[in-house]
Amino acid sequence: MSATDPLVCLLTNPVSGAGRGRGASETARRELARLGVRVFDATGSSASRSLRRAHVAAEGADAVVVVGGDGMAHLGAEVAAAHDLPLGLVPAGTGDDVARGLGLAGRDPAQAVRRVVAALRAGRTRGVDVLAVEGGDGAGSPERNGSPRPADGGDRERVVLGVVSAGFDALVNERANSWRWPRGRARYVLAVARELPVRPRTTYRLVVDGVPETRDALLVALANTSSFGGGMRIAPDADAGDGHLDLVVVDPLPALELARVFPRVFSGGHVDHPAVSVRRARSVEVAVVEQDREDGAAGDGHRGDGHRGDGARPDPVLPVYGDGERLGTLPLAVRVRPRGLRVLA
Repeated sequence: MSATDPLVCLLTNPVSGAGRGRGASETARRELARLGVRVFDATGSSASRSLRRAHVAAEGADAVVVVGGDGMAHLGAEVAAAHDLPLGLVPAGTGDDVARGLGLAGRDPAQAVRRVVAALRAGRTRGVDVLAVEGGDGAGSPERNGSPRPADGGDRERVVLGVVSAGFDALVNERANSWRWPRGRARYVLAVARELPVRPRTTYRLVVDGVPETRDALLVALANTSSFGGGMRIAPDADAGDGHLDLVVVDPLPALELARVFPRVFSGGHVDHPAVSVRRARSVEVAVVEQDREDGAAGDGHRGDGHRGDGARPDPVLPVYGDGERLGTLPLAVRVRPRGLRVLA
């Protein structure tokens, strides 16, 4: 190995994929060394520390390579976009929705590394759209502490490869992330069941391609790729190469009807329900006007996410997630950045 061999900034998540990430990370390191690729392993003890190390390493790297699930793809995209580097994905998560949405899913980490290295040596990349996110307070997001601030002192524009979600799905994500068990898709499904009785009725203010509107909704999702949450096809026709995002809005539904419709999201069949609308846009701003718990819902006391168990109207605060990672809380603005990232494919 010599100084002329390519250098990659490597980010791994050993605990992704219900433990599959550890073996995949070790395989990736061995395969990169065997193929003559120099590696700066930026993996830290937390997502924020990994980001800080990766931003430093990226200054002299030829590419960013991540091993893990959607969360690692999210961090890798943040670093790669900030330094105009190509991104290589070695899927090793539970659902790998981002990799699947980009046509890069696979279960063999060695094969994925060989594909990435071949593309890197050949200079072969594919431009994909990303969602550029502004606003949100950033509370709880790794970018808040791990990414350098712009020269003007403001927050860096965050990058999402897959889906930005606010409303019921974000609350489900918040609850699922607080549990250590079960792992994988089962944790998300159980979190859905737990959130159903306390789902909020929320009035949103949306600005879609410059046109304002106000509407009640259970869920608002902005999709660059089709799925999230381990295979839930929230926007089945979303395409990360068409220069648009798919705006999915689900109107308020009774708990029993929502429970009946929910399983159809895994096939994408939910979009045929009259309460579900999907349209394409280039930019969307999302804010909460007001929020209330469903009448007659059985609360579980104060949860720290804007809900109260006494039926009183909570503060209009909702978490926002992107690629399964917390971005902060509403309001925020999302716009499509066409071909905003190069992937090694």
